Amino acid sequence: MSDEQFVRLFGPGALDVVDDKEDPFSGLVFFRSAPGGGKTTLLRMMLPRPLELVVSLREDQQVKPTFDVLNNLGAVDENGANLLGAMISFSTEYQDLAQIDRGNGLFRSLLNSRIVIATLRSLLDQSGRLYPDDLNTLRVTWEPESGATVPASASGTELFEWASEIERNFYDTMDDLGEPDELQGGHTRLDSLKWFARARMFDGRGEVRSRRILLFDELQFLDNTQRKSLINLVTNAREPCGIWIAERLDAMSHQDLLTEGALEKRDYESVIQLETQWSGKRSSGFTRFAEQIANLRASKADGFEGESFSL
Repeated sequence: MSDEQFVRLFGPGALDVVDDKEDPFSGLVFFRSAPGGGKTTLLRMMLPRPLELVVSLREDQQVKPTFDVLNNLGAVDENGANLLGAMISFSTEYQDLAQIDRGNGLFRSLLNSRIVIATLRSLLDQSGRLYPDDLNTLRVTWEPESGATVPASASGTELFEWASEIERNFYDTMDDLGEPDELQGGHTRLDSLKWFARARMFDGRGEVRSRRILLFDELQFLDNTQRKSLINLVTNAREPCGIWIAERLDAMSHQDLLTEGALEKRDYESVIQLETQWSGKRSSGFTRFAEQIANLRASKADGFEGESFSL
C-alpha cells in the first residue's frame, strides 16, 4: 500500500491508545497485541512521509480527522511534521545470528548500522529528497564518548558508507562460515541510539529541529537473548527521544510480563496491550475506530464511492 493510500485509509481512532499519555513521544513505550492488532500501523504513521502527507492533505475530509488528532498530540502542525521517526523492522535473520554471536556484539553492530541508515532515509523523506541519491545533502555531527563507533562528523554519504561496511562485513563473515562456529567481536554498545537522540542533523534546508522517535517493530522475531539485550540497552540509556517498541503478545513469557510490569514507570513509560485498551473502550472508542475504518474502506470500494458503512 502506498503512503497516500495508507494515510487516506488510516482510522485516527487508532491513536486513542495514546491519548491519555502526557507526552506519547517521550520515553519508552511498548505496544503489544496478537497478530493484526494494529501495532505496525501505529508505528508507520509516525514516519516522515505519512506525517507530511497528512499535513498536505489536511483539507481532504477523509484525512482531516487524522490531522486534527495528530495536531492535538503535537506530531504535526500546519507547517509540517514535528517528529522525525526512524523505523527498524526485525526479521528471522536475527535469530540465525544468535546461534553464533557470542555476547550479542554482532547484533549490536548490525543494529547500529540499521539505525543510522533508517535515520538517513527518514531525514531525506522529511526534506522531500530521494534516498539514496541525495545523501550528500545531509550532515550529522555529535560528541561521541571515548570508543564510540559512529563518526563524530560526517555527511550522509559518509555515514551510509560507514553503515554499509558493517553490513558487508557481517554478510561476508556469514558467507565464509561452514559449520556454525561461535563468533566474538562486534560493537560493545548501542552508540547509534545516543547518536540518534543527541546529534545535530542538517539537511539541505538547515538544521533539523524535529523531535525524534525511534520505532522498533516485530520484536518477536529476535532471539530471547537479543530481545532482552535490546530492552536493557534502551531502558538503561534514558536518552532524550521517544522509543516505541512493537511485538506480538504471544512472544512474551509469563516471567517477562511479571518482571517488566514491576519495572513500569520506573524504567519506561508504559506497556500498551491493544486488545486490553480496546476492551475498555468498547462502547465508544473501539466502535468509533471500527466505523472510521469501515467507512474509509467502503468509500474506496467499487459501487460505494461516497457512501458510508453503518455498524
